[in-house]
Amino acid sequence: PVRNSHLTSTSQQTPNTMGINGLLQCFTSLQKDHNNHNHHSKDNITSLAGKRLAIDGSVLLYRAAYSCADLLGEPHVTQNARTAKIRYTNYVIKICHNLLQHGGLRSLLIVFDSPHRLPLKDNESAERERKRSAALREARDMKRRGMHEEAYKKYGSAIKVTHEMAMNTARAVGKKFAKRCAVVECMFAPFEADAQLVCAVRDGLVDAVMTEDSDVLVYSVAANVPCPIVYKFKHDDGSCVILNTNWLCDGNGGDGEEGCSGSGGTTAALAELCRGSNHVFASQLRMLHTRECRERGSGRRLFVQACVLSGCDFVPHLSGFGTKKAFKLIYQNASRSSERRLHQICKSIRASTSSSSSSSISNDKDVTAVLNPKHMKEEHWNAYEENLYKAEAAFYYHHVRDARGKIEPL
Repeated sequence: PVRNSHLTSTSQQTPNTMGINGLLQCFTSLQKDHNNHNHHSKDNITSLAGKRLAIDGSVLLYRAAYSCADLLGEPHVTQNARTAKIRYTNYVIKICHNLLQHGGLRSLLIVFDSPHRLPLKDNESAERERKRSAALREARDMKRRGMHEEAYKKYGSAIKVTHEMAMNTARAVGKKFAKRCAVVECMFAPFEADAQLVCAVRDGLVDAVMTEDSDVLVYSVAANVPCPIVYKFKHDDGSCVILNTNWLCDGNGGDGEEGCSGSGGTTAALAELCRGSNHVFASQLRMLHTRECRERGSGRRLFVQACVLSGCDFVPHLSGFGTKKAFKLIYQNASRSSERRLHQICKSIRASTSSSSSSSISNDKDVTAVLNPKHMKEEHWNAYEENLYKAEAAFYYHHVRDARGKIEPL
């Protein structure tokens, strides 16, 4: 009974943190201002009817896993594993049917993460594993004490989407849609699915992307590949949030001015995005757009650097430095050299924070989930700054598989 009650209430859940710290909230606040100003209702997946959609497979599996979280938490029980497999594969198939029949999508491409992850994510992956293990211990303890509802919720915090789950799902989807050739396909990225989703748009395989990871926005900007990106999709009514990077990316190889002119250019898209908003974030986006118009690539690099400074899977964020403050610092240092900008920002942060003899970091190269600038020594700042530049490079040069099957930088 407890499990069934959670099936509908948790089916929309996704991992606690995915991507850039606070980035989605900033964009959705702009969109809320825009909708209120123009009396628009929420976005709906039906607005993409007739389009080809690429979907982050991990997001689907995380949502599916909440319907059988307790079973996945105890996979050593054979029956648990079998029942869980049926539930999460059926959930994904159901979502595909929904998108095709009720959403009107022409085709779907489900992209799964590779079991191979970037070494730059080792610290983040270890921290997530630690939290999952702690949640699993608590869930088992609650279950022993008869706290079944509380235990089920805690099992939800211990969910881990595995490569085996992805393989099972890909096989089930392939079998279900075998008679409908190319309507629903699955693929595995060389590394992260986020970059592969943008690659699929770049190569003309799909027209839009569905995910819950704000990293996709950054990959889209880094690769200069604008497209509709669907967030917060609810399968019961099709409502969602659709963002786009077409206010900064023109998607072509012309000069900088070309993307800033004309009703279909980035200028019109920016005006539409920021209409009715006096939000500080809107002013910062206007600055990025202006820079991009002056010099191709410069505004996009400012955006990527601001996102990296906000904190992401590749590098942690500084305590007290979320997206708003990160974009503010980039805004204030926009005229600096792109190659030296992050160094100068780190230098100014160090100067404005007092040092402490104690440190929140256990060794020279360890970078934890959240860093306290007041407790960082010189070697910690050096390691942090180095990781900032590595993270920026990861967004620009993440390896993807192109339409010919060749693995190359995005």
